[in-house]
Amino acid sequence: MKKQIHNFMKGIIGDYFSDSVLHDPLCNYIDHKMMDYSLLFGRLVITHYEIFSSEPSPENVSRAAAAMELLILSIDIYDDLQDGDNNDAVWMKESPGVALNLANALAVVSQDCLAKGSSLSLNSQLLHAVHKYLLSAAVGQYRDIENTISTEEDYLEMLRLKSGSLTSMAASVGYMLTEERKEEEQIRRLSALVGIIGQIDNDMLAIQLIDQKSDMKLKKRTLPVFYLLDQRRNDLITRYYSGELRWEDLVRNKQVVKRELAASGAVQYTAVVREIYKQKYKALISELPLSKDQIMKLNEFV
Repeated sequence: MKKQIHNFMKGIIGDYFSDSVLHDPLCNYIDHKMMDYSLLFGRLVITHYEIFSSEPSPENVSRAAAAMELLILSIDIYDDLQDGDNNDAVWMKESPGVALNLANALAVVSQDCLAKGSSLSLNSQLLHAVHKYLLSAAVGQYRDIENTISTEEDYLEMLRLKSGSLTSMAASVGYMLTEERKEEEQIRRLSALVGIIGQIDNDMLAIQLIDQKSDMKLKKRTLPVFYLLDQRRNDLITRYYSGELRWEDLVRNKQVVKRELAASGAVQYTAVVREIYKQKYKALISELPLSKDQIMKLNEFV
């Protein structure tokens, strides 16, 4: 499936930019993204189509999956430019203006391709759904950038908007292409959990990388950070968030930070929250009229 979606992604770029100076740099962005990526969003499109149509996905669905991945790639570029991290990405090695221009091209092409890949009666509904989810994600992204979240509950709601909206968008596109509507709300709720769980995984990784991600430098409050601050310990991370230490102090003592983090239980706490959301996901799946094989396919996303 990954190779198929990858080929369709580059095929779409070829269709729109065959004689354009944008063709090669956009294909370069796609190839870079494929090096270490599971194509989560494209797989959500195809899997939800195949489960709820009970037939293999036709070419237009595979093309929709590729268009979805191009849209997500544009969002990833915007996100990296805003956060100023992920410096190994090829778009971060270019001027922000060039990267922004190419991200804009991906955003437009992907949505045009999604509209053209469905019937006339469906394309306006599909684009309406895509835009609705993109706007929700933008609200979540704004709250993340604003960095004024003060409670764990607010943080989880931000994840639902920022990350859950995007996974709901991909799953909903796949489901809508079946032209079914009965399970639409359950699909939205179920697939939002995929995004939330994925971001919780990122939280656990980012706090352990310390100087490789921007979250801690920007003093963002994530699940493990909330846990640490609630414990009122005298560890280096808590002292940094209170303003007692500078970022340079934290980086210089990152081995101590890692030892304190391992002893604090913050990562383990975050893993417990992740498991709670995973159980919610499985409970929602059990409400759907699915076979064991179909349930197994959906469980692969968490």
